[in-house]
Amino acid sequence: MSKFQVLVVEDDQPVRNLITTTLKANDYRFITAATGEQAVMEAASHNPDIILLDLGLPDIDGVEVIRRIRTWSLVPVIVISARSEDADKIDALDAGADDYLTKPIDPDSLEETIIRYLPKEKLMSAEESDGAPEETLPPFLYGIDGLDVSKGLEHIGSTEAYLETATSYAETAAHTADEIERYWTAGDLENTTIKVHGLKSSSKVIGAMELGLLAESLEKAGRTGDTETLRANIDRLLADYRRLGKELSPLLHPKED
Repeated sequence: MSKFQVLVVEDDQPVRNLITTTLKANDYRFITAATGEQAVMEAASHNPDIILLDLGLPDIDGVEVIRRIRTWSLVPVIVISARSEDADKIDALDAGADDYLTKPIDPDSLEETIIRYLPKEKLMSAEESDGAPEETLPPFLYGIDGLDVSKGLEHIGSTEAYLETATSYAETAAHTADEIERYWTAGDLENTTIKVHGLKSSSKVIGAMELGLLAESLEKAGRTGDTETLRANIDRLLADYRRLGKELSPLLHPKED
């Protein structure tokens, strides 16, 4: 068992599952937080060896989380965010982040970055892995319209991690679609945009690139107040999202051999 602990701060469950699956595959211990306030509390309580931090959290921005933690700790903080603008990177690094990775996450790059910042005396030898055979993917996944499984595997890195991430996507799709619809109907542009941001990231990660690109365009519309673009496209976004979640639903009830 690894002797170090990673704090994963990510509010989007499919993305969080992808990160924790990567950590489990490398025998790392981890704890998770879905909000900025929880992240600060967990960092203080558990004294992790490294923090993986999303910026777009539902309560306080990730940059503020970094600032708070830096008042009492020098723990390495690696930002993992969909924000790719130089200004966002500069803000995070100026606040005290050690490195910055952009979504969608590449598991190999994530692992390399973690190793770079972890205490050297705690690193485990790669030879200690158990060499278990890799799972195979259910054939029906390759027939789902709009899902590029090969692209998803490029992003995620292993069939085991892909299965966990796609299963989580199926579990949360209907609920998240209902949330987006509810926020949009109520005129809550801020929370609509936050939820569409999460949909964008999780869709691209599993290889639903067209849906991810549509969500990306609506996220940009939400951030700029372009309600006309949202109004013209959000029904299609929700319909495609619900369809994909339904087509992935056999993963929730796998057949026994």
